[in-house]
Amino acid sequence: MELKYLVEEQNAAFDEEYHSAAELRSKVELLRKQFGNDGPRSIPDLGGGNGIFLDALLAEFPKARNH
Repeated sequence: MELKYLVEEQNAAFDEEYHSAAELRSKVELLRKQFGNDGPRSIPDLGGGNGIFLDALLAEFPKARNH
């Protein structure tokens, strides 16, 4: 099987973050209200994005695992 790579213009499209800092804080607070200060134990990754949002959630909730 031959690997295919994105061209640099396609790669650059994934560098943009669509969650503002305020949106991230709001979503983290919502998760803390729902699951307590430790947050959820599991965070599924369902998106096709760059992973920055998931990385931020995992940093906020170090006991959580990504599936």
